[in-house]
This record gives sequence, structure tokens and C-alpha cells, in this order.
Amino acid sequence: MAITISDIAREAGVSTATVSRMMNQSGYVSDKAREKIETAIKKLNYMPNAAAISLSKRVSKVIGVMVPEISNPFFGEVIEGISQIADSKGYAVMLFDTAEAQDREIKALTTLKQQNLCGLILTPVFDDMNHNPDFYGALIQLKIPVVLVDREVEGLDVSGVFCDNVEGAFDLTASLISEGHTRIAVMAGDQNLRLGRDRLEGYMKAMRYFNQPLDPLLIYYGDFNRTNAREKTIEMVKGDRLPTAILSCNNIMTEGIIHALSERGMLEQVTIASYDKLPWTNYIGLRVKHLERSALDMGIKATQLILSQCSDSDRQCINKRLIVEQKVI
Repeated sequence: MAITISDIAREAGVSTATVSRMMNQSGYVSDKAREKIETAIKKLNYMPNAAAISLSKRVSKVIGVMVPEISNPFFGEVIEGISQIADSKGYAVMLFDTAEAQDREIKALTTLKQQNLCGLILTPVFDDMNHNPDFYGALIQLKIPVVLVDREVEGLDVSGVFCDNVEGAFDLTASLISEGHTRIAVMAGDQNLRLGRDRLEGYMKAMRYFNQPLDPLLIYYGDFNRTNAREKTIEMVKGDRLPTAILSCNNIMTEGIIHALSERGMLEQVTIASYDKLPWTNYIGLRVKHLERSALDMGIKATQLILSQCSDSDRQCINKRLIVEQKVI
């Protein structure tokens, strides 16, 4: 049975993303982790031959993957799902972390042009083709199948795996209202992104639907950034009327909110509802209501889509838009 990246990660006690970064030289890997991975590779006698096979046969067995924030647990699970299917089908994964930076996207794309890839699974920094036309022009010029994950790009006719962000934020807000909360603040995401606008819309839609007052002083913009969310939360709790609950529009901002409230001894006074989970909160006994969506399943579905298009030599596949289920936990 062939040894996979997942096997190496399990043996080394690190994530598949860390193994992929080291093998592809596409990001930082600590010396300690690098040593563990090298030991695991030797022990398992791993031979990463998918790329070599693709070159010798001129049939690509390599999938490119670009995510905007590899440290986000959500994208870590997406990558795990991608790796599971890729490994089982004999494909290698070339991973890039763009760190929400346009220049890093362009650098990654330049590297991809030099590779013999089957296709590309992508979460773009921006979801507006007009915001970064050079990037999307170069993306199309790759002439390989592309599947989007999480961020839908209007005007880009490719397959993708997404969730209903309006509905998700609506459901989270509704769950807070059902618990008796009336003074609900929101930490909104980047409004340059459609998903940022959609999640804020979902919050506002729920407040209106349940006849709750919409207070503009309770709307803060953390831009999907941990530090920004912490600073905005500090501003939020300085007022005379503390919100009884905060809706956080992604898990990275939730970390910033928790940090700010913890510093001020207010964690017990405010209920937090997070779009996407933070696994570590369970280990410290902190109850954080969250919207559960299977990032692992999104990665699996995205890889199945890309492989179905890679196997179609005429590239006549009909693009598919898959929506994953979500639920409040």
C-alpha cells in the first residue's frame, strides 16, 4: 500500500498542511517539525513520485491548492479533505498560502505557470474580478480546470463549493434571539468580500425578522482579522451598555474577541456566537456557540470536482455549484 502525505503527518505528529509546505517549499516550517517529518519520511520509506510521473508521461498527477490563511482551522480542514482524496487517487498536492495578499497570489500563480498541473483548487484573496483583473486574467490563461472553495467570484465561470452565508449568519443570530438576547453586537468581516457582506446581511435580516432594534453602535468591522477584532471589542465594551451577545463573522475574529473579553474578565458576561468553530475552546472548557459546516467535506467535494474535470480530456464538463449544509451547535 502506497505511503501518503497523511501517513507522514500522522507518524510525525504534525498536520498534512505542514508536510505539504515542507515538501513544496511553499511556507514556513519550524526546525523541530522539519526534523520530525524527515524522520517519518525515512522510517516510512516515502517516495514522492507523483510529480515525476506526471512529467515523464505528460499526464499531470499534481493538484495546485491556494488558500488565503493556512493558520485558520477552517482551511486546515479543507486541505485535509483535499489530501485525503488526492492521496487515495495517487495525486500530489502543491500548496500555497497567499496570506490574504495580492502580491503573494501573483507569485503563486507565476510558480503555477511553470508546473505541469492537473488543475487548481482556489480560495481567492478577493472575490471581485474587477478588484484584481491581472490575477484573474492570468488565472484564465493557465488553461487548467479551476474549482473555487468558500469564496464565489461573480463572472468567473468555474465550479465551486460554497455555503449560504446569509442563511448561516441569520441562523446564528436567530439562535441568540431565541435565548433571550436583545442587545446583540456583530463583528463583521471584510466588506470588500461578498461573504463579508452576506454575513452582515444575515445578521441584520434576522434582527429585522424578529423585530429586534438595529443599533448601528453595535455594528463593528473586524475585517476577518484577529488583531482588528480584539481592538474593536475593546472599543465595544467601553460603553455604558454592554452587549449581552456578540456575533462573530468568522473564527479568526472570534479569537480576537475572546482575547479582549478575557483580558477584562468579561468572558462570563457576554455570549459569543462564531461563524465556524474554534476547536481549542473545548479543551479549556469555554462554550462558544458556532455554525458548524464541514470544511473537510468541502475539501473532499472540491477535489472530486477537480479530478472529474481533469479526467475529461475534452474539458467539456458542466461547471457545478455545490452548497454545503450548515447547522448551529
